[in-house]
Amino acid sequence: MKNIDIGIIVNEAVAEVLDIKLDKIIEDSTLADLGADSLYTVEIEMLIEKRFNNAIAFDYNNTIPVSMTVKKLHNFVCDLVEPK
Repeated sequence: MKNIDIGIIVNEAVAEVLDIKLDKIIEDSTLADLGADSLYTVEIEMLIEKRFNNAIAFDYNNTIPVSMTVKKLHNFVCDLVEPK
């Protein structure tokens, strides 16, 4: 899967959970900037897992903090999908 496809899936998940338009999502924005709190990040994690048919899983060691930027979230999910 290409990084671009993963980025689209991640952006769509963030937009859906936070109920915002895709064009409001900017790479340098943190999830908190977009209105997320820790409960929203759990919902984002669950939706991303669902979108990848549970092929990836977040756990205690790899969770999404609200201070994470959208760009870092893309890279984070890419690393889970395609480990180096």
